[in-house]
Amino acid sequence: MHTYFKLSCLLFIGLVVGCASLQQERKAFKVKSYVKVFSHVVATKCVAMKDAKESLCTEVDFISSGSGSIVHHKRKETFILTAAHVCTSELKDEIKKDFDKFSRKFRIQTSEDKFIDAELSAISPEFVDGKGVDLCLLKVSKLNLPKLHLAKEKPKLGERVYSMASPTGTYNPPAPIMASGHYSGENGNGFQSIITISHAPGSSGGPVINSRGELVGMIFAVNERLDSLTLCVKHDSIRKFFNQYLK
Repeated sequence: MHTYFKLSCLLFIGLVVGCASLQQERKAFKVKSYVKVFSHVVATKCVAMKDAKESLCTEVDFISSGSGSIVHHKRKETFILTAAHVCTSELKDEIKKDFDKFSRKFRIQTSEDKFIDAELSAISPEFVDGKGVDLCLLKVSKLNLPKLHLAKEKPKLGERVYSMASPTGTYNPPAPIMASGHYSGENGNGFQSIITISHAPGSSGGPVINSRGELVGMIFAVNERLDSLTLCVKHDSIRKFFNQYLK
């Protein structure tokens, strides 16, 4: 990925972001399929007491957030699609040096404004190998909420597409921030596509849908020079990922 693209997964509070009016098409959109994703890194620092029999431990919870969508129900579980970098966000070295050990946990916020603990289900092996394909699946106990269906085909060049996300951490259940733009083709390196929708940190993992409300992509980065140029994981890469992990 070019250096002028930046990943977007940080939590920002107290900002208001405008969204495009979608009018007629909104009826087809399953806004209740949207969830906000929280990634917690719990850092622990332990100090031995004078008698050396006990230690005094302090925990600090560092939280970042991204976006996600319900994409599958299976038996007693529901699966959430988000960006791999939301699932693997790390603390800066200057913070890590002050702690001894670290653990990670996840939560989602649903359209019903419920906060639910989530577990890591799968991360794209290509992302782990440093080759991109920024996809992650979380799982929770089965939710009585609709799922997004993957479109049978990728969008056509110039086709209008829509996004649901939490830019700057903004989410007012049951309505995610919704915006529209155009599908501008694939980026040429195997897994990326481009849409002309303005986004900001917090949008990573947000679903990109067509006018029928079908999933056609997933946001993972924005251009720091032009925020209306947004990078997505393309449709074919999502299909391959689902075929591997959602059987």
